[in-house]
Amino acid sequence: NPDFRLNDLITFETSAKPTPARLQVNQNLVETISGVPDAPGVYYFLDRVNKPVYIGKAKSLRDRLKSYFSGTAPSKSKKLLRTAKKLKIEPCNTELTAFLTEAEMIKTLKPKHNVMLTEYGNKYYLKIRRDIPFPRPEIVSSFDFDGNDYFGLFISRKKAQQVLEIVDKAFQLRECKDAELKKGRRCYLAEIERCTAPCENKNQPLYDDELKAVYNFLEGKNNDRLSVLINKMKRLSDALLFEQAGELKAIIELMLSQIHKSSLLSEPVNAANALILVNGQHAQDVILFLEGKVYIKDYLLSDSSQFFTALDDYFSGIVQRRNIPDDEDLEKMKISMNWMIKNKNMIKSYYLKNYQSKAELFAELSSMKKSHTAEGEYIFEIKDLINEFIN
Repeated sequence: NPDFRLNDLITFETSAKPTPARLQVNQNLVETISGVPDAPGVYYFLDRVNKPVYIGKAKSLRDRLKSYFSGTAPSKSKKLLRTAKKLKIEPCNTELTAFLTEAEMIKTLKPKHNVMLTEYGNKYYLKIRRDIPFPRPEIVSSFDFDGNDYFGLFISRKKAQQVLEIVDKAFQLRECKDAELKKGRRCYLAEIERCTAPCENKNQPLYDDELKAVYNFLEGKNNDRLSVLINKMKRLSDALLFEQAGELKAIIELMLSQIHKSSLLSEPVNAANALILVNGQHAQDVILFLEGKVYIKDYLLSDSSQFFTALDDYFSGIVQRRNIPDDEDLEKMKISMNWMIKNKNMIKSYYLKNYQSKAELFAELSSMKKSHTAEGEYIFEIKDLINEFIN
């Protein structure tokens, strides 16, 4: 109809669109969020009988919870606001303990709207046997106190395989199976300097030197081996063997990346004994790794006395074999190491083997001065921690 003008059409289309339903939010939630601190922590959306329906963590509780009321909030957030009746928050010292608390509480309370962290994830290690003459790293899914060394932990078999590939290509440990080793015939890997050929020469000292270099790499060291590989790459390039040089360059880059990660815990995971200070914006966390067990000072979900007892036992030479790491310990270690790798500027590690006594460790800690980063974001004060240890 020519009389049906464009303006009439626009008016019709506009009026035909339904008016969006206004988001109905429980008043208790609004009142709770108004007093949320700007601090790391865990938050719980609760139903009418105070049962958690969703658990989350945040670097800033205030900013995270305010985002639920944003007009651009995802549909999942809006659904929670419609169904939740109450909100509970638990501030933590640092973002790391917020991560740890969230993961543990989700497994314990199993809120219906949480789909991640509901089960303990897979964990993998590189095992090096100490009870055979010419060992090589192998991927395993658990570790034990069996006299062997375990490095990791890796969140997937693929990650463990990547590190094993670096070891195979950058070092000269054997790659053959035990049955092949016993045949006593050298393979092509010896010809290309990828193996010391223990099958043929039975040279234990030579193999042990190479094994030591592998340990250095897995513990975050190995600058000497990197120099050797870089020089080899240059020789290949000068000889116009660009494909081989490119392959070596890729291995060097992987090696550098792994050294950065491994230097976080420069001991086998089943033998690591370290006290780690985690700097937060307003507070600190202190975490103790003892041969796979994890103790956290002032942790919301455990008795803080366990932390001090474990530290005392270590320096007293008391071996608590009943304290075998469980799934929760390994989950804490996996989450902690993952977070620490990304936030190295916020942590300081103290390896207990470097101290003869608790007093010596405390003396080292007490020598720390009040300091901050170049950006001035993190302030660290150790005085109160020392007093608590001593008392």
